[in-house]
Amino acid sequence: MSVLEGRLRALAPDLSRIVLKLKVDGVFDLASREQFERSIQTGLGSAFRSLRLEADQLLAKPSEADLAAIDHTGFVRSAADRLAALAQDTYNPERELARDALQRLYVLQMRQEAEAR
Repeated sequence: MSVLEGRLRALAPDLSRIVLKLKVDGVFDLASREQFERSIQTGLGSAFRSLRLEADQLLAKPSEADLAAIDHTGFVRSAADRLAALAQDTYNPERELARDALQRLYVLQMRQEAEAR
């Protein structure tokens, strides 16, 4: 359990009575961002009466391990490298779109690998 998840769970004995607006910002690698979404937004979010999560300032900065997990060669890796470059370009007006696409690509790759096992 993350520190944030522990603090949110400690807000009240019955979270189903709580309406919460949570605004987060910072930088995560792709794996950590996915875990955050799974534990806070999806997992813990269902415990609250309402959880409005504003995470548009939560930036994803892919680590080398993240990119390696997506693919080693081929067009998927090329797309991941291109999206990573676009997501890091502070002058790119579509930076957020590239960041979201890279996160989605990572999630899809992880799901595919899990299904293949």
